[in-house]
Amino acid sequence: MKEKNHRPKPWFSIPFNNKNNCVIIIGGGISGASTAHSLAKRGYNVTIYEKNPSLAMGASGNYQGILYGNFYGNFTPIIELSLAGFKYSYNLIKNILNSSEYQVCGLIQLANNIQEIKQQQQLLNAKHLPNNFCYPINIDKIQKYSPLKINCQTGLYFPDALWISPPHFVKKLCNHKNIKIICNNFIDNIKLNNNTWEIYSNNILIDQSPNIVLCNAHDLQQFSYTKFAGNLVF
Repeated sequence: MKEKNHRPKPWFSIPFNNKNNCVIIIGGGISGASTAHSLAKRGYNVTIYEKNPSLAMGASGNYQGILYGNFYGNFTPIIELSLAGFKYSYNLIKNILNSSEYQVCGLIQLANNIQEIKQQQQLLNAKHLPNNFCYPINIDKIQKYSPLKINCQTGLYFPDALWISPPHFVKKLCNHKNIKIICNNFIDNIKLNNNTWEIYSNNILIDQSPNIVLCNAHDLQQFSYTKFAGNLVF
């Protein structure tokens, strides 16, 4: 059966082998910064292009952000991925920031209805969760932890959840000799030419690299290669 609306899927193409260790990243939020940090540690020379005057001025510009996962139901591959991401991010934050720059405060995930109570119980019954990763909490303990009026009677408590300042974290991630930051550059087009990605600003070619990572949120949809990204679930 043929697909009604055929859409190009360049990510299915077999990647060519190149030894060029230069990478262009479009977008200077948490996604772009964490990708740049990971690549820089592996010896790549990374250039981040950000449309705003400085990093973390979009969704990553909130003064306070909290690390937690959306853990519900049986131990599915999605739950496994969320758990791995939580543990990785937790250790990364502790290694990047000083102890005064984050706070392990814990987080309560409330069960608002019967279905969520059932899903939380399924998670608690999973055999693959680390010890003391989360545990059930009743209304009395919920009110002890939170001064807010709570209508729910039960929930899950994640003791290792923490808060950080996202803009501060982004800048720390990008503080690496292999990372170059170029702000006030809105990338309005990208083209693939002879296995090399070209990036354009105001229709002018400003840089090129065989490797490119797009971390520019909704602006993905302006490129022909990723114009259907708005219909994807991330």
